[in-house]
Amino acid sequence: MRQWTVLWFVLLAASLFSVTANAERRVALVVGNGTYAGLPSLRNPDKDAIDMAETLQKLGFELVGGKAQINLARLPLLALLRDFAATVRSGDVALFYYAGHGLQVEGVNYMAPVDDRDIRYQEDVPDLAVSLDTLRRHFADRGAAPLIVILDACRDNPLPSRGRSASRGLARLEMGSGTYIAFATAPGASADDGSGRNGRFTAALLQALRKPERRIEDIFIDVVNMVERESGGKQSPWTSSNLRAPFWFSLTEPDSATPERPPRTRPQPQTGGNVIASLPPTPPGRSYLFVDDFNTHASRGNPYGVSFQGSGSEKRAVFKQKSESRIVYPFSEGFPREGTLEIDIRVDRGYSYSNFSLNEDNSCALIFTTDAQGGDVTWPGSAWLTVCKNGDVTFHIAGEKYEAGHKQKYKLQALGTDFRFGEWMRIGVSFGSGGRFIKVNGNIVASDRSQTQRLGGGGTHERSLGQPTIGEATSSFWKNNQHDGGFEGAVRRVWVATSQDGFEKN
Repeated sequence: MRQWTVLWFVLLAASLFSVTANAERRVALVVGNGTYAGLPSLRNPDKDAIDMAETLQKLGFELVGGKAQINLARLPLLALLRDFAATVRSGDVALFYYAGHGLQVEGVNYMAPVDDRDIRYQEDVPDLAVSLDTLRRHFADRGAAPLIVILDACRDNPLPSRGRSASRGLARLEMGSGTYIAFATAPGASADDGSGRNGRFTAALLQALRKPERRIEDIFIDVVNMVERESGGKQSPWTSSNLRAPFWFSLTEPDSATPERPPRTRPQPQTGGNVIASLPPTPPGRSYLFVDDFNTHASRGNPYGVSFQGSGSEKRAVFKQKSESRIVYPFSEGFPREGTLEIDIRVDRGYSYSNFSLNEDNSCALIFTTDAQGGDVTWPGSAWLTVCKNGDVTFHIAGEKYEAGHKQKYKLQALGTDFRFGEWMRIGVSFGSGGRFIKVNGNIVASDRSQTQRLGGGGTHERSLGQPTIGEATSSFWKNNQHDGGFEGAVRRVWVATSQDGFEKN
């Protein structure tokens, strides 16, 4: 087990006296200390801080210093805390994240700077480390404006004492009104490094933060459950809240107004030059025609080059571009030709093929197609669903022979949606007699009732066309084919509902 716990989550806040969250200004200071001169070095804090900083920027936070602050000595850390306090204005959301060694001496919590060579006993800590009370003093006069503190730091003091028994665990941290504080583990316990790039706590937090439209309390409920499950109950994150108003990390609010938070006005997406008004949310009582959630690490489809990881609700199929990974769902095995397909997906990288050459780091990714294993892509019913880094989503189903995607009447497109690479998203499309729409995270962003093509049903060359496929697809027939491609990332669930699902019924 690693000897540090996240001094994590010291800010959160914005005065919600304004009518919407559009007025919120968010400021964060992110620190990761791992390369120590005296204390044992830590493997994860630098990567934890870098990944946290990138995630917070996506959530609208301005970073003090413009990036994560790595391996800070005492004086630079104190200077940054002053800059942080000076940058935050009244009513701003303030967030402080620290990953590294944390120490408690006589009820006071300290962050260990990397120039710690002279810290040999607990009695040395007050003079040579940085007290978290420094942060409390800087933000003492904020009134009800929230402050979030996140600590991934040690709760077992490794230092001996010259005369008294060693302190155990970080002390309870009081930061005043409007504060939310999160620790990587409970008092008196240690936080684990985990087996991947990030520490166990920060890895769970990063995953929870990427889910849209959730309050801070819901995020940390997920974090506690994930960490306890992964550690077999040995590590349990701990939180303390004195917030005066609800806080959402995501920049998109729920669609329906609630007493806690009013809805934000969303930009109207475009489909081929037409402005599509927002449609009602998906109605209850959906009828599912096909579901694949990778139970028992298997799939209802035929996987090629796909690995299955995780357990429970976190089971997922992992796609790697070098292995030409895909999952094929034959119509003969129950995949419908009409319906509403939805995919719970994280796209990390897109790529495409041209003249049998792999183009990596593409700005767009093909995530669904009916061009599986060498089919001819230009027969009626051929389908391609493409997502791009800038939020553009295109769903094309060919309506005639050799229709390669140039005719607008067969192509539905939404520009600048909330779809983002590197984050878990839910993408949905409908096909068949009920008409066509595109959904992102449950919201319809484009629709056209006149586009009624069904999936598949074509192909007269050597192989029959049209097995629906998640992931990479290549054609062995036409070297100039521009539809081939795929993605690197993961999928947690694939399902198809009735074709009318999501449309307003007249």
